[in-house]
Amino acid sequence: MRRVGERSSSLQAVWFFPSDYVGFWRRLAVELVDGVVIVVVLLVVTATVVLLDPAEELNDATLAVLVSCWAVFIYGYFVVLKRSRVNTVGYRLARVRIVDAYGRPPGLGALTLRLSFGLLGPFNVILDMLWIPSDRHKQALRDKLAHTYVVKANAEPAGPARVVVRTYSIMGMSFVFQDVEPVAVGSGGR
Repeated sequence: MRRVGERSSSLQAVWFFPSDYVGFWRRLAVELVDGVVIVVVLLVVTATVVLLDPAEELNDATLAVLVSCWAVFIYGYFVVLKRSRVNTVGYRLARVRIVDAYGRPPGLGALTLRLSFGLLGPFNVILDMLWIPSDRHKQALRDKLAHTYVVKANAEPAGPARVVVRTYSIMGMSFVFQDVEPVAVGSGGR
């Protein structure tokens, strides 16, 4: 019997060719497009809530409804939609998708963690994006944290991989992240 949180041993991690991992400029375009889309959606939601509120000033209840609507739309767009086949507008236009170490769409937990990292502070997105060019799988820091990879939409796994643990030093702090490493042919995955 498998314990909660354990992965099935029959599930094989995969790696993609380096050219299949999406780099800085395409990722920046995705961020800009998705940023514009979510701002427009939030403006429409805000205008709708304000127009439906008969009061002259926004009261606490209206603000609570507004913030709740924003949270639902942000979560739905950046987590639920990103995991689905529909994808976000930025992902569709850039022809990219997000996968886990096994080549599958990541779980809601991983995408929620990834979104949370981007929302924690104003410099996280900048540091996050600046990490991409120096990473061999072109992962942003939030991808490393959530164990996700952004690849071209038509990318196929190049072969089996093993999940390894690597230590990184970022701004004087040590972090341990999982990574994938190609398995040599004939090694049996060891």
